[in-house]
This record gives sequence, structure tokens and C-alpha cells, in this order.
Amino acid sequence: TITSLGSNLLKLYLYSCSSITDDLITIITTYCYNLLQLNIGYNNITNDSITNLKNCHKLTHIDLTCLHVNDDTILSITNDCPSIKEMALFGNDISDVGLKYILEKEYCLTALDIRSCHMITRQLVSTMILKYPWITIYNNQ
Repeated sequence: TITSLGSNLLKLYLYSCSSITDDLITIITTYCYNLLQLNIGYNNITNDSITNLKNCHKLTHIDLTCLHVNDDTILSITNDCPSIKEMALFGNDISDVGLKYILEKEYCLTALDIRSCHMITRQLVSTMILKYPWITIYNNQ
């Protein structure tokens, strides 16, 4: 079971699984504390369960595609998961505020997908490209 074997799990891909719930994400983030990669994009989960990643501080890759992630959730993730190298935020509800949280905290970041994040301004993306040339930025602006 996930409660007994979760600490051995390093990668978990639950992309577009209709049976994923907030309760399951809470269990995963509680018992799978050695996760390096987590893909939970295109699921019907809320920001409340996503902010519960505090036990997954070893995460290096996270995919939150189309989960309606907001700026407060991004702040929580950047505080709790300092080793993230790749972050997929395609189609989420983050603004310049959330993007600034990422840039202030994620010193390891090498790739960031912010396509279809319509509240992020072109001006900030342009500044980010110049200021952080080591980060590969996927955007459609």
C-alpha cells in the first residue's frame, strides 16, 4: 500500500486520471516524502491539496498542468519545495505575483512552462528571459 511503500517511491505520474481526489493527493504527499518527480496535471483536484506538498521537499520536477493553480499555491510550493528544476504550470491561474514567487525562490529552476497562463504579462516574461537566461521558458506570449 502507499502508506507502507510510499517512502520508496521516487516518480509518480497521475496525469489525467479521473479517480484522483484531494484526499488521495494528501495521502501521497504525506507518505511519499522521497518523491523527486510528481505529475498530477489534468486532474480534478483543488489548490488545498496541492499546498500540502510540504513533505515532498525533495521534488525536482512537478507538473501541475490545468489545475487552476493560483498565486497562493505557488507561494506554498516555492516555500516547501526548494529543489524544483522543472515546473509545468500550463493553463493555470497564476499572475505576475506567482511568477515572481517562483523566480525569487527557485534558484535551481531550469525549465518553466507558463503557456496559457493568461494573467502573466509579456513585460514580466521579457524581463525574466533577460534576467534568467539559464531557464528554458515555454510561453505563448
